[in-house]
Amino acid sequence: CIRDRPHKVPIMEFCDEIGHQGKLVGAVNYAAFDKNRRLIADNCDGSGFVSGLLAAGYQVARRKILMVGAGGAARAIAFSLADSGVSHLSIANRTESTAKELANSVIDAYPNIEIDCAPPDPRGFDIVINTTSLGLNESDNLPFDPELLISSQIVAEIIMNPEETRILKAAKKIGCNIHYGRPMYFLASRWHVVFWLYGRGFKTFNFDAACCRDTLDKVFIFRYIWVFTGGSLFRAQWSKDFNSISPGRTRFSISL
Repeated sequence: CIRDRPHKVPIMEFCDEIGHQGKLVGAVNYAAFDKNRRLIADNCDGSGFVSGLLAAGYQVARRKILMVGAGGAARAIAFSLADSGVSHLSIANRTESTAKELANSVIDAYPNIEIDCAPPDPRGFDIVINTTSLGLNESDNLPFDPELLISSQIVAEIIMNPEETRILKAAKKIGCNIHYGRPMYFLASRWHVVFWLYGRGFKTFNFDAACCRDTLDKVFIFRYIWVFTGGSLFRAQWSKDFNSISPGRTRFSISL
């Protein structure tokens, strides 16, 4: 797992294979060696964010979305939103040239999606996403005017701490559905696990209820134990708890 920004781009030149989202975003946040010692990498931030919305019961496809911010996380989210079939994506950013560059990149990859740059005005959108750092501190300015919100809208964050930022509190008072930042990182970590399993020989993923959420949580936990124990504990737990996911299978189901 690659958390530090300086390493997310340079590591790409050492990778043998980079996933689709990693290529689009131009940075990776996960890299692992497969069973043939090939270094494969991808970017799971955007997938984690969209998976979080879907897990909360919010529809993304055919929705009109305003994304405030155009930084690293926003870039990953923008590509994943377009990949999920949104009807329209507007990008608002303090530096307009950065928003235009991101919008043009997403248009090149997804020409059938309506994408433009816009002011941070939430009126007329189904989902409003704050991808800026505004909200980390209580004294921060609000990323947009909450008085322009209506109760039928969804307001989403990517900030984990504090869990309920000022803009989420304001949106909640108006009656909007709010979506916290933590699911993005938790579900991105689950994608890390799926990606790691892919590298161990699992080639196809069918995301349905055949493998329960609890099992995937165990994979998530023991994958990180494996890192610090040289693999012995993970292998023992694998043989005990994951009989339905045995090495050599090419298809299994995971519920995210």
